[in-house]
Amino acid sequence: MTRHRFDTAKRPIGRIAGHWRAGAPYCLLVGCLYLLVPAFGHQIWYDESYSVVLTSHGWSGIWDLGSSDVHPVGYYMLLNLVRLVFGEHIVAYRLLSAAAACALVVAGYVMLSKDAGPFAARLFSALACLAPPLMHMAFQIRMYSWATLTVCLCFLYAMRICIALRSQHPVRASVWMLFSVFSLASAYLHYYAVLAVAIINLIVLVTAIRRARDNGARSLRPLAMALISAVIQLAAYLPWIYSMLNQVHSVSSGYWIQFQFPQTLLQLIAYPVFGEGATVYATAIGLIAGLLVGVICALRYARLQSSRSSRCAQAAEQPVAASSGGASGGAPVQTGGTRADFHGFEGTARRFMMVCGLVVYVGVLLLACVASLIIRQSIIVNRYMVVALGPLLVSTALGAAITWHRRMRMRPALVALCAGLAVFSFANMCENAWINYSSSNDAPMDYIAQVLRETSRSDQATGDQPEHHGITVVSDSPYALGVLAAQASRTQSASLRYADWTKDAWWDQRALPAYLDRVRLCADWNAALDHAGRRLMVIHSVHHSTGESDSDVMHDAEDSLNGIAQGMPRGWRMRDRRVFIRPYDNMAWIVWLYETS
Repeated sequence: MTRHRFDTAKRPIGRIAGHWRAGAPYCLLVGCLYLLVPAFGHQIWYDESYSVVLTSHGWSGIWDLGSSDVHPVGYYMLLNLVRLVFGEHIVAYRLLSAAAACALVVAGYVMLSKDAGPFAARLFSALACLAPPLMHMAFQIRMYSWATLTVCLCFLYAMRICIALRSQHPVRASVWMLFSVFSLASAYLHYYAVLAVAIINLIVLVTAIRRARDNGARSLRPLAMALISAVIQLAAYLPWIYSMLNQVHSVSSGYWIQFQFPQTLLQLIAYPVFGEGATVYATAIGLIAGLLVGVICALRYARLQSSRSSRCAQAAEQPVAASSGGASGGAPVQTGGTRADFHGFEGTARRFMMVCGLVVYVGVLLLACVASLIIRQSIIVNRYMVVALGPLLVSTALGAAITWHRRMRMRPALVALCAGLAVFSFANMCENAWINYSSSNDAPMDYIAQVLRETSRSDQATGDQPEHHGITVVSDSPYALGVLAAQASRTQSASLRYADWTKDAWWDQRALPAYLDRVRLCADWNAALDHAGRRLMVIHSVHHSTGESDSDVMHDAEDSLNGIAQGMPRGWRMRDRRVFIRPYDNMAWIVWLYETS
């Protein structure tokens, strides 16, 4: 009877741990499907339009045109592989980014299961699925999800190297190779990733130097491997060094990023938790609901823990039955969790890994600040920090796992935080899905397609010459023209003209060359109306403020219309005007339709 009571007291913990281990593949699958929810929309915003348009120029075009931009070209090369297989398909491009986010969840779990135990690995995978910054970037047609993946894998392999060196163990050549590969891949994806892997390589080099210093000539091989790895990475990055220096010089002469104190600082601090892009309403609802659910879960867990502890104490007080072979007793019941869920690196190694993850994230931010001071131009943007978020999540998962196993009283607080994060993440995911699949995003393109059909029927009825078919779209807004150029399949009968003569024309000259095969650069109305048809569409776009009505947007846009319409030849009369709000990029498009006889 006594042994049965001991087994009954132990069984819930062991059963839960067993279910966790057995159900890990299904949990990972659910997490990956969760990240895929917004990945099937075909909407894009301006930055994504650049990815689409640049990729269409092929390998040499990507290198040449990308060199004049402000990012490395590794992601665009990868995106070109997708284009060669699936064509210029927006959903296929999105799934490429989502694949990197899913790979981060799975690869992080597999590696941390061996290094820090399944419990810490599960925490990391959950954080990678639920963290709003990663969730928001998982479906963007940009390089951020891939840079986050490669930086995190570089960090994990670097930690294997460092901890092996600290414990006087050999490091396999395959580990050094993978570390170097992911480090180099990161450098070709994003410049913030360059900062991250520079810090990681420095950590490895310092660890190898300390190993050589403590053990003398016998331990020079790791130091040699670290130096060889660094030299190989630099040599492989040399083809891009000249372009990088030109880009740095270009950015130092002027860039769109502005540092506003204290708003920028507060946003950087809050970014790992809140991300960016969420509206005030979604953030408020997520925080309130997350707080309530977190408190409820914490109270419920505390009650279950108290009940379990009392049952274990009662079972331990029962007399031990004597067997024929002598007295046999039950060992004290452990209520601190199963140790099988917390194996891998030793305690000091886990703390070293946790500190290194914090150093990488904070170090990237500090180096970005230093670089901004050196070139006298801010390069600090919230979303750039996502590439260093992987090491921070590793540190968070390790810290939570250590606290869970060693600080019983902190468990309800951890349960509350996890439940609150899950609810907050779900609120953000719902908003991401809504803004991505909202029919309002298609309204401008649908209107243009409708006008194109009407114009085509009218031209055919009047017998106009073929060169006058279609409509001419004139705009001084890259936000509108960039999206239209990248979605040319929906507006192929529209001739896109960029009004470079207005005061609102700001198209970055570093990015504009990639669009010139789809958009005509015009210095005045004579160039804009060259070979134009009978219908002209003028588009202006502005950032839309929450709660702003269509009439307010139209009223504010009248000055812009006066600016762009100045010098328009006589004979054009306004036929229609519309306002379209695109939730995906939070932009308002003001469209004026003109017609001439």
